[in-house]
Amino acid sequence: MFFFSSGFEERSTHLFNQFEPDPQKSVVLGFNDDRDTLSRRKNDQTFESRGFAISVFERHTGYLEFIAKVLSSTSQRIGTERPMKIFVDYSTMTRAWYSHLLTWAKYAAMHPHIELLMFYSCGKYERDFEALQISELSVVPGYEGHSAGARRTHALLGLGFDKYATLSVCDQLEPDSITCFIAKEQPDDTSASHVISENREVIDISNSDPVPLPLTNVSAAFRIMHEYASLYGGDDAI
Repeated sequence: MFFFSSGFEERSTHLFNQFEPDPQKSVVLGFNDDRDTLSRRKNDQTFESRGFAISVFERHTGYLEFIAKVLSSTSQRIGTERPMKIFVDYSTMTRAWYSHLLTWAKYAAMHPHIELLMFYSCGKYERDFEALQISELSVVPGYEGHSAGARRTHALLGLGFDKYATLSVCDQLEPDSITCFIAKEQPDDTSASHVISENREVIDISNSDPVPLPLTNVSAAFRIMHEYASLYGGDDAI
């Protein structure tokens, strides 16, 4: 089963154009908003011109039942004799969408052998973009965690080009301490230097240098983040 998403960035169709997936075994998730933003209409046309229907949802509602139904019917169709492989291009998906795929595979699937292949196309911003407006914070379903009884809180923040979004999150979470992460492929990475410059206020609040993560090495990035989460975790903190 193949899962794609049609967003407003050009990379929405980058991986899709590299091979010939079967429309009968594929799902393309679409956003209910941003229909006229950047490359959104072009991306929709790219999928539709090859016979792929786009299932449109709000960013945080409506997708749960749809994804579960598609995966369950696929599992029943292939039977339990063969492994079930789920190909996910999460380059422009919301975290809620691809997180639900992982949650289904771990808790809801009845299939004995499931393999998820997660793919991500890295993008490059060629010009400045408008600052994000953060109206509220929401928890990704299935990853709520808990804070009951915690005497202190620690935030792990991934820094990007929009410093105001990160500052807004900090103001709303009010963590006791912070660890900042940045994507950095090489020592002279100009994008990483720009991120550090943009987020100097948050970095100063954290009172430590940001931790570099390899942009294209997911396993290494996960290991590093896990180490820091373990360092600050415990019975008296979250």
